[in-house]
Amino acid sequence: MTFVVALCLLFVPSAQADSELAERNATLAHAALGQAHDLLVVWTGRKDSESSLLRSGEGGNRWTVATTAAELYTSLVVAAWLTDTPLYEGLLRETLRDEIRLTSRLAALPDDYDLNRRRFRRSTTDSERIVDGAARYAEGLSQTSALTGPGPWSERMRSIVDAVFLRADVVSGYAEGPLPSDRAAVNGRYLKLLPLLAMATGDEGYLYYARRIGDAYCVGIFPGNEGLPADRWDFVADKPRDREWTLDGGGAALVEGLIDLYETEIRDGSPRAEIYRPAIARVFDILFRQGQTTGNRLSYRIETDGRGGFNIDRRRASSHESRFLAAAARFSTLSGNPTYFRLATEAASSLASEDEISLQDLDLLAVEIGTEKLLARTRADVERAAQIAPSSHIDERADARRLRRLTTLATDAQAGVRLTPWRTDLRWGASIQGHTLHVSLASDEPWEGQILFAEPHALSQAGYPRHYPIDADTRYAVRFPSTNTSAVWQGSYLARGLSVELEGQQPLTFSIVRQP
Repeated sequence: MTFVVALCLLFVPSAQADSELAERNATLAHAALGQAHDLLVVWTGRKDSESSLLRSGEGGNRWTVATTAAELYTSLVVAAWLTDTPLYEGLLRETLRDEIRLTSRLAALPDDYDLNRRRFRRSTTDSERIVDGAARYAEGLSQTSALTGPGPWSERMRSIVDAVFLRADVVSGYAEGPLPSDRAAVNGRYLKLLPLLAMATGDEGYLYYARRIGDAYCVGIFPGNEGLPADRWDFVADKPRDREWTLDGGGAALVEGLIDLYETEIRDGSPRAEIYRPAIARVFDILFRQGQTTGNRLSYRIETDGRGGFNIDRRRASSHESRFLAAAARFSTLSGNPTYFRLATEAASSLASEDEISLQDLDLLAVEIGTEKLLARTRADVERAAQIAPSSHIDERADARRLRRLTTLATDAQAGVRLTPWRTDLRWGASIQGHTLHVSLASDEPWEGQILFAEPHALSQAGYPRHYPIDADTRYAVRFPSTNTSAVWQGSYLARGLSVELEGQQPLTFSIVRQP
């Protein structure tokens, strides 16, 4: 469907609060996308001369799985999807093909590559390190695919997960099949992907893999380690190799993955739900009652003492605390126990002034529990941050995290709406009020292109960034307040996009309302 809008005929300044929010979001998203595109240009300019891999490291000679692939490359793909279709469909797809061709070492599992010597950086194959790095890469690919939808990046994620479980060799007496690792962080990262893959592909085998990990931890490890995971577990001796549990990104992924699996078991009416529920609840009971620093924050590290007690790092707080709190709030809703929601909300109030917490994680928490204080803090901080020019110094990890933050912020401020082709003077934003999407867009110079809306797909993840998916089988009313006109279209038509012509310096506002 083609729908051409002459902007000059539709412009009337809107006084409605929701339209004003969309306009404010347009300003915020414009700054974020401009910076993201600048970083995209810088890093794609570091393409290797003989391949499409990107040169990273101090000497510009390496491609590392855990950082270059997992963090930087996956963030660049999203930036290109939002701002540079030729790069998205061209160079970055070539990068994926070369990454598979050059860096795959254990079947589909990649290893770090030396771009000067044209070989793996290490002469020996360390399967434990490779499985760990591949887990981080698959996690990054999952975040990318949640926005871009099914495609080559989700297929790469799936190939990694398939390869890991085909070679899994950590046997547990509590699970019907081997696990990828004896490390909680590694198993947690894979677990978080499995219910998602089962839903996206319709392949129940991924749930079978997920239940291996869920059973091993909820039935075996948690009871054997005073109710908590252990960073490493000796499955032969059935005792911890390391009693500590680190509340880092891998620790958060384990808890989130168990809750995803618990939700799946509830939906399927499986008896496993009643096995997983008390085990997960026990983890949160310990975290909220005993796992605190002296400043009443979640500790970075908890160690069981083997006698029913716990040794807590009272000085260092977890930088992923907001993810644990968001998980607790979600578990509270699923289990019907309001206690964890209340505890998460109380703990969240102290995070509004903590600078070391990821703003993306804070937004996820704010959306989960609806804390206005957190929402206000994160919006104010990202608005300030979006006005600060990025450093000219190349730092792949810092740049990757900044890219992820900027693109996630823009996607949220635009409710998943995209304009193509992107241009630096384009400004658009959106707000969601109930079943209504309000959109505001403008350009400095005349522009012609398409408005593309978010589409529902199984790889998308609930929460943050928020988006307004257009369902093909639902009818929508599209309303233009300036002319007081509207039309009702089937979602399948809207999903093809709206063709738009903008005249410079004149904003356009419209709304889309889901019909009963």
